Amino acid sequence: TVAQLLVADPPAVAQSARFSEVARAFLGSRHNHLFVTDSGGRLVGAIVLHDIKPYLADADLDAMVVAADLASPIPSVTPATPLSEALAALARHAGNRLPVVEQETGRLIGAVHKFDLHLAFSQETAAPPDRSSSHPPT
Repeated sequence: TVAQLLVADPPAVAQSARFSEVARAFLGSRHNHLFVTDSGGRLVGAIVLHDIKPYLADADLDAMVVAADLASPIPSVTPATPLSEALAALARHAGNRLPVVEQETGRLIGAVHKFDLHLAFSQETAAPPDRSSSHPPT
């Protein structure tokens, strides 16, 4: 499941964060997507660096734009999500990470990386079958 691959504390900003805070968060991160959360820590969406890059030098935006204005929906998974379902969700998203949320609350608790998902899934599917209970061929 996703729980075995979860990386805690992914880069995120509050939905009320001003544009300058969003820009600083990207500068302090090596990721191309920044998760956006509400006041309860619940996932609202994600901001794509490529979408805002042309506006990073525009000082006027700080007074007019907050993170919620920039956030787009993003698929999410829970710790209990099977790897195959997480890979399917990742296929619907252009980024390299998926947010991991608590199933009951939707609170952002981590992220799972594309490379880790592919590696774990390939190891899971390549594992030899358990033949301890099978009979030898006759």
